[in-house]
Amino acid sequence: MTNSLVFLIRTLFDLYLFVLLLRFLFQFFRVDFYNPFSQFVYKATAPVTMSVQKILRFLPIEMICLLVLVVFQMIYVTMMHNLVQSMGISSQDLSVFETLRLSLTRIFSEVIWLYTLSIFIHALLSWFGAAYYSPIGRLLSDLNEPILKPIRKILPLSSGLDFSALIALIILNAIRVGISLPSYLL
Repeated sequence: MTNSLVFLIRTLFDLYLFVLLLRFLFQFFRVDFYNPFSQFVYKATAPVTMSVQKILRFLPIEMICLLVLVVFQMIYVTMMHNLVQSMGISSQDLSVFETLRLSLTRIFSEVIWLYTLSIFIHALLSWFGAAYYSPIGRLLSDLNEPILKPIRKILPLSSGLDFSALIALIILNAIRVGISLPSYLL
């Protein structure tokens, strides 16, 4: 029963945190608002972000989205830690600062995982001409270009092949390996 509860809480929080993270990245990198996938992300996160925006009108929407993301992540970390503690696996209490640190570290880890996935899918779509120019292909291009462009400047095309995605994936995975999180937050 406890494993099912942990799985259910983890899955629901991870899905919503993933959508909140996408919203933040879409706004930060000015991804096409009228893309159908962008519209889904904005509509899925609008109830929470718009409620907070009514209270904190002086903050830009990007900051509100980031604040909501951090608060939801802190709730998630606290809930998961309490579940692990109730199972007797850990007896250590978390301070607010430790919860914030774990939350920010987990958000950073999720950003790296998201970019790893999106760059990989974007590279696969480049093999299929029509799919590359589909709405999801354009969205991935808008999202990945800030990561790939600096690599392309350093590493020129070799016989017409672009190795920037491969280099980015290697760098992202090297960074992710260095991130330390408790096993119940991985």
